[in-house]
Amino acid sequence: MRILLVTPAASGSRVGNRVTALRMSGLLRGLGHEVKLRTSFDEIGSDLMIALHAGKSSKAIQHAAQHNPPIPSALVLTGTDIYREGMPPDPEIERALALATRLVILQPNAVKQLPEQYHSKTELLLQSATPRAAVGAPDPDRFQVCVLAHLRPVKDPLLTARAARLLPATSRIHVRLIGQALDEDSRREAEQEARENPRFEWLGPRSYGESQNLLANSRLLVLSSLAEGGPAVVTEAFAYGVPVLATRIPATEGLMGADHPGLYPVNDEKALAELLRRAEEDPAFLEELHQRSLQKQASTRPEREAQDLERLIQSLTKGRSETSPT
Repeated sequence: MRILLVTPAASGSRVGNRVTALRMSGLLRGLGHEVKLRTSFDEIGSDLMIALHAGKSSKAIQHAAQHNPPIPSALVLTGTDIYREGMPPDPEIERALALATRLVILQPNAVKQLPEQYHSKTELLLQSATPRAAVGAPDPDRFQVCVLAHLRPVKDPLLTARAARLLPATSRIHVRLIGQALDEDSRREAEQEARENPRFEWLGPRSYGESQNLLANSRLLVLSSLAEGGPAVVTEAFAYGVPVLATRIPATEGLMGADHPGLYPVNDEKALAELLRRAEEDPAFLEELHQRSLQKQASTRPEREAQDLERLIQSLTKGRSETSPT
């Protein structure tokens, strides 16, 4: 099968959409498919299309639907596609949702946010991760906590650093953040926090391998986002068996379970500080978080995601005759 994979993130980008597209393209090629990775629509020789991000790939979805004959398309939904409370309606997103042959969600709770008329064409695709051998070893004099997030308001990336300020003077917790500053205000804020907070270090943008090495060598991962579509970093933590603390949002409840003991309210640095303290001081609590990650490892295997992608492709080709421009 000749597959066009569209992502708005250009080559060399470290944003999540690009990482997801690269992982998917590798899995699809492993299944024997031909894959063209593009940032916009290119119908030449394509049997079907998979596009990431409804808002930014809306034009590609429209072109596929209006092609003669129509090209079946699967639209992978991101957090900003799904969780839009307080945001104005986006006609491009609405158009993409209506025209896509299949909608793909990355965690089970996402379907609750979609209009009911789209539920029948929505499929769940859990992301996978391949753990790498860690380089070096954790610092025995520190309780290292990592945050992997670009500096965007929706990620609330400095919450963990602020929470670390509230810990007892005896705490050995050290927070390390990998992520790119997407504007000057974010850069200045992160640099100031790093200067003033001895428990925090901002490493800036790093390669995927470097971020994975930091994760593998950390005692905890913290996800502090206000909204997510299906955070790949949580899946990566599961793959490494790294304990996770995360904001209680639909995406984390969907991936981790609503009863996960490491969930805390959005924007609540005091609640996060208390969980950090417990993880450092209470071995039983840290082990419970560790076991939760280990229990999820089977779901992170690439062969499982590859099987799900193959089922998605079969559903697209089966529905080819049903696809028509709207």
